[in-house]
Amino acid sequence: MRTGLCSFFCLLSLGCVMAPSAPPVVFGPQNGAEDLRGFRLDGTVQNLSDEVLHGLRVKLEFRDDAGNLVISRQTSVRPDPLPAGAQGRYSFQLEKRPVGMEIQMTAVWQPSS
Repeated sequence: MRTGLCSFFCLLSLGCVMAPSAPPVVFGPQNGAEDLRGFRLDGTVQNLSDEVLHGLRVKLEFRDDAGNLVISRQTSVRPDPLPAGAQGRYSFQLEKRPVGMEIQMTAVWQPSS
């Protein structure tokens, strides 16, 4: 079984840059908003490959100025599996909006064999 990994480094403005040698998935725009439960971050991921992606998850990590991990969360992408060329959605709910931290988003999946 192969595992794919795709990383993006984001600033709090939620603008993302693809890491070199990234696999065939790309993050689309993210929307962050405060609500009664805290801070919600919604976004999309596009499957650019000819493969179906099974178990696609997005991992979100917030790091402080020293590079220390402060928050780490994972969520699944819907639909699952994500067909070739299709777009999926994900959502994170946090207790509060992180301020002044670097965000790293990583997509992990198990391509079909």
